[in-house]
Amino acid sequence: MQNSVMAASPPETIDAQTPRRRAWRWPVGIATVCLVATATWLLIPQFRGWYHLREAHQALAVLDLDRAEEHLEQCLRIWPRDAELHLLVARTARRRGDLDTADKEFAICGRLAKTPPGRSLELALRQAQAGNLSDVEERLQEIAGHDGPDRLLALEALAQGYMENLRFVDAAKCTDAILKEWPDHFSALLWRGRINEYHDDYVAAVTDYERALHLRPQSDTARERYAENLERLGRLREATAQWELLYQRQPHLAQVVLHLARCRHDAHDLSGCDHLLAELLAEQPDNVRALVERSRLAIRQGQAARAEPWLRRAVACAPADRDAQAVLRLCLEHEGKTAEAAQCAERVRQIEIETTHLAALKRQALRVPRDPALRVQIGVLLLNRGDTAEGFHWLRSALQVEPGYRPAQEALAAYSQRRGSRS
Repeated sequence: MQNSVMAASPPETIDAQTPRRRAWRWPVGIATVCLVATATWLLIPQFRGWYHLREAHQALAVLDLDRAEEHLEQCLRIWPRDAELHLLVARTARRRGDLDTADKEFAICGRLAKTPPGRSLELALRQAQAGNLSDVEERLQEIAGHDGPDRLLALEALAQGYMENLRFVDAAKCTDAILKEWPDHFSALLWRGRINEYHDDYVAAVTDYERALHLRPQSDTARERYAENLERLGRLREATAQWELLYQRQPHLAQVVLHLARCRHDAHDLSGCDHLLAELLAEQPDNVRALVERSRLAIRQGQAARAEPWLRRAVACAPADRDAQAVLRLCLEHEGKTAEAAQCAERVRQIEIETTHLAALKRQALRVPRDPALRVQIGVLLLNRGDTAEGFHWLRSALQVEPGYRPAQEALAAYSQRRGSRS
């Protein structure tokens, strides 16, 4: 019986390797978990970087440069030594108009890699955008004239370079081409609006700025240009509403305060107008536009004697300002100072003749954009009138049309010498 029971029970077998296998399971499992955790820890930032890079490219595809920049900043935190990424950041900053950031990122790109793909093109685009077209214009026109991934970049840079050189006809061709293919290009709408302003086509300018504002309601630049052109067209109620919105956002910006004050004056809100101008002149006592506007308000209120010192200060600051001279003449007539008023009237007449002559020269410059002599003539007239910034712009544009053009260099040197001797 015992033998049968023993026979029925299977013999107990012991595998000598089983304990050894069990002993290895825990270390192998722990090592696997650690390896997976390490790989995950290393890959998570990479996945984040790829996500932000994808989002940046999608934003660039729909021309949302601000959103693209935000995602690219996140990418730089993960891949700070990626030359091509720094180049993309530089390009996006340049297209946004942030040239300081663009130049900094472009320099970093050059230190990380001497010849990353696209660096040569970006250098040409940056040069053109600054108005230095002589060496790159033909290359970029070739790119802009054919379908390709860089066509839009070339059109953008050329449009801005032409505007910088006051070649508005060429700039208009570029902006029209951009908006034909990319109708929601915010910056191109602003550029074309400025070109339309230069041609005194304020109706077309309003249309462009209105579209731009629809695309980006938060843009103060678009709203300001829109409001100013509404005012030029006499649509004062609409203009006032826009200036009020801007004043809420930028109460210390002189341009906004002045336009709002003028709109309130036209709407017979005299106390509101005077309050704005008083605050502005407390901060900027030599602001010619504010001095003239407050004087005009004082004369309307029968306070010509109060206005006279403000107007004399305005004329001293800007002798060629037509409005300052005209309102001073009106003020002197109210005070019975007819001889001085006649002198002001003659000065107004001379300024108007100069202004008409300048306008004719600028129209001629549009027809003959590559004539440096014409640009020097305009620049010198503007400098003599006291329009320093615009005068220098025209003289510098003559040097862009013909580098080393001696009359432009001499005009700039003569003005600097006169200015130095006066100081």
